[in-house]
Amino acid sequence: MERALFVIFAVTAIGAALNVLVRRHPLHSALALLVVLGALTGLYVLLGAYFLAVIQVVIYAGAVLVLFLFVIMLLNVRAEERGSSAVRTCGGSPFLLPRSWAWRSSLSCAFSRRTRVLRERAWV
Repeated sequence: MERALFVIFAVTAIGAALNVLVRRHPLHSALALLVVLGALTGLYVLLGAYFLAVIQVVIYAGAVLVLFLFVIMLLNVRAEERGSSAVRTCGGSPFLLPRSWAWRSSLSCAFSRRTRVLRERAWV
């Protein structure tokens, strides 16, 4: 019986953790994280670590995940806003560049966006 419960909790935790990584919507990822934390709580109970299971639920699932959901709801990220980020329109990621080049790429990105906006206003 314990082995079956362990397999169920382990497969659930691994599947939900992969779901956290795969989902594009942040709210769905946060809810999948809740499933991961619940599966880990079940594993702690199987190990006999009841204190860790309670702390897992109270601190992580109760406080940290609620904080994540609050920030996600506060930011209110829409799908069309995620699709048109400044990194995608300017090309490249600032994290892949050395520090000396990062400010140059951000400046060129800002200027290219500004000239694009000025061009759009000129045609209106």
